[in-house]
Amino acid sequence: MRERATMDPLTGLANRSELMRRGGHLVAGARSRGDRIMVTMLDLDGFKGINDEHGHDAGDRVLIGVAMALRSAIREGDVVARLGGDEFVTVQVLRRRADAVTVAERVRSDVERDLQTRVAVAASVGVTMGVAEALDGETDLKALVTRADTALIHGKQRAKGHVYDGNSCPTEHVSPSD
Repeated sequence: MRERATMDPLTGLANRSELMRRGGHLVAGARSRGDRIMVTMLDLDGFKGINDEHGHDAGDRVLIGVAMALRSAIREGDVVARLGGDEFVTVQVLRRRADAVTVAERVRSDVERDLQTRVAVAASVGVTMGVAEALDGETDLKALVTRADTALIHGKQRAKGHVYDGNSCPTEHVSPSD
C-alpha cells in the first residue's frame, strides 16, 4: 500500500508527495551539512507526437525509458520523480565545486542520448530542462521546484533542447551546447 501511495505506477519513480517528503529530507540534510542542492525540472520535446503517431503504449515506453535514464544519470541518494505526463523532477546534492547548470546539462544530455538510443520511437524526442540551485541556506523545496519549472516554461518558449537557469533571468539561455 505504501509503495502505491508513493510511487508512479508506470515508471516506478517517486510521485509528487514522495518527492516532497524525500526531497525535503534531502534538502534539510544537505543544509545541515553545508552541502548545496539543485532541483531540475525536465520536460520531453516532441512527446505528444509519439502518442499521436505510435499510440500510448509507445508513449509509455518512452516514459519508462526516461525514468531508467534519469536513474542512471543521477547519484544514489538523490531523488527523481515523475510529476505526471512527461514532466520529471530531480533533487540532487551538488559536489563542492560543481556548477548546477553544468551538472544539469550533463544529466539532460545523458537522458536525451540514452532515450534516443534505447527507445526506437524516441529518436526525435528531445529534452529541455530548468534548474534551480538553493541559495543562502534556502530549504523550501516547493519554491525550488517552482523556480526550475518557471525556467523550463520560459526557456521552452525560446528554444527546446537546452538547460535554463532559474537562478538567473528565467528566460536566459545557458546551455553550453550553443
